[in-house]
Amino acid sequence: GDQSRAVVDGLEADYVHFSVSSDVTRLVDNDLVAEDWNAGPNKGIVSTSIVVFGVPKGNPDNIQDWDDLMNYCSYSAMPVGRYVLDVHGEDRATWPANDALCAALQIINHLQDCQKDFRTLDRVYIPQDALDASGARIEDIGKDASSPALLACIRGLAKRTRALLAESDPFPQLIDDYRLAMEVTVIRTYAQRLLTFLDTRDPLSEKVHLGKAGFAALGAGALVKGTLGRLTRNGVKARAAQD
Repeated sequence: GDQSRAVVDGLEADYVHFSVSSDVTRLVDNDLVAEDWNAGPNKGIVSTSIVVFGVPKGNPDNIQDWDDLMNYCSYSAMPVGRYVLDVHGEDRATWPANDALCAALQIINHLQDCQKDFRTLDRVYIPQDALDASGARIEDIGKDASSPALLACIRGLAKRTRALLAESDPFPQLIDDYRLAMEVTVIRTYAQRLLTFLDTRDPLSEKVHLGKAGFAALGAGALVKGTLGRLTRNGVKARAAQD
């Protein structure tokens, strides 16, 4: 929002390129951009490329607890999901469920790859208070197998992440775009299975990623479940329209 506010405050610009539509709306409200900016065939979108984030080494964000981890996700994972929703013209009432899902996915990825991140990037995303509570040390993350203390820490975080993922349960039904809703359904199904891996396996010494066969099988089941959910959703909306 800083860039669009700067333009409103007088910064000269021939072109602007923002990540979310609200930044453009601010310019529309100030008579700097036409109201029909998104009426063309591309709907005002000049690129659909994937956002890539670069991160420095170490723990510069000083992740001490769960709140710090959520704050980190609010600047990294959550905006990407919101951007996708904006691109598809979805209501911003979907944002809380999106934020829960995106944060859960990022934490799952951190837990899966904690050893690799520590060894190759010198990055630690596990909150310090979670390590302290279990009696684990940061150095344990770089070993070939988890100590009992580190394993307890990882499983405790996986449990919290499962609760976070549950907050996104209504997400697919809130999305109007069918294809996007199906993608979210599949992604949530993958996340649930990965959390099961983290509940029962050691990410330092055992496989906690899905293989191609696992992706295919889970994806097919999720699509069937998602389609049935859409039929129920559409039926409810039709009855509401009749009333």
